[in-house]
Amino acid sequence: MPLKQPAPSRRTTGTMLQGIAETIYPQKLYTLGLDELTERGLDRARPTGWRFTGKLTDSDVSVDVVPPGRGKAAAVTQLRYGGHITSARDAIRAVVAKLDKPDARDFELRLLEVPALGVHAVWLRSRDGGQDLFIPCLPAAGLKSMKHYTRAQFLKALVPGVKRRLSFDDAPRKVRRPRQSGGKP
Repeated sequence: MPLKQPAPSRRTTGTMLQGIAETIYPQKLYTLGLDELTERGLDRARPTGWRFTGKLTDSDVSVDVVPPGRGKAAAVTQLRYGGHITSARDAIRAVVAKLDKPDARDFELRLLEVPALGVHAVWLRSRDGGQDLFIPCLPAAGLKSMKHYTRAQFLKALVPGVKRRLSFDDAPRKVRRPRQSGGKP
């Protein structure tokens, strides 16, 4: 099978099963901050856990699980639902249907988030030395939903959003309050 769908540990999967009824697709979740993105691009994306997308009653949901580590148990960190989860599930289903064939290229299915830009994208990490592909689940930061981007195209589309966000001064400021007069009205 050319598309490698990574398998989380049993402990991680067990934790996820406590919060979701039916797992459709497990995705290794990678997160990228603006500093990492500007320093070394996508090579600085770090694995932060697993996202399980599925159905809970009639709603599409996703559960984020941090795997166990150094004396800590696996933990559910987020439960999400809504249209953006349905979009993500549809993107993943479309990718799997297209690439889960013997003659398809060899990819690993990942999910990439750039929280500061609101980017959630399926990341098809090439396992055969070819181009990585990125498919945004929703439009964000100059990216179109469900469009396929090469690594270079994806980074180029993010540049304006990164510049805008990094130029924003979000340092705390002292608020000046108007002086109140001591006299009677």
